[in-house]
Amino acid sequence: MRVKVSRSVDLEEIPKNIADFLEESRQILLRVTSDMEDSYAALTSKDKHTVPVAVQKLDGVRKKLGRVDSDLKDYMDHLVAYVNISKQLEEATVSAASTQPQEAGGQGEN
Repeated sequence: MRVKVSRSVDLEEIPKNIADFLEESRQILLRVTSDMEDSYAALTSKDKHTVPVAVQKLDGVRKKLGRVDSDLKDYMDHLVAYVNISKQLEEATVSAASTQPQEAGGQGEN
């Protein structure tokens, strides 16, 4: 059974954390490629007894792809949130910076 686990990280760490998770997914996909090759070899073999091996491998491929798909959705959700928050912080910083000189200039003229 898969469960979601939450933890807090600094905002600037999010891209690196997602990259690390993405590497895990990449490794799973490499194994999927190997399992697909094994399935192909089993199905193209002259030995009919290798078909169950292909069935087993393909079931594993399907499950791994489902896991990667779910994980990629989670990664994307986190990255979209990161982009949105970063944009909001940038806009707030620009807005604050643009109002400071006006306030200081207005006070200096009196």
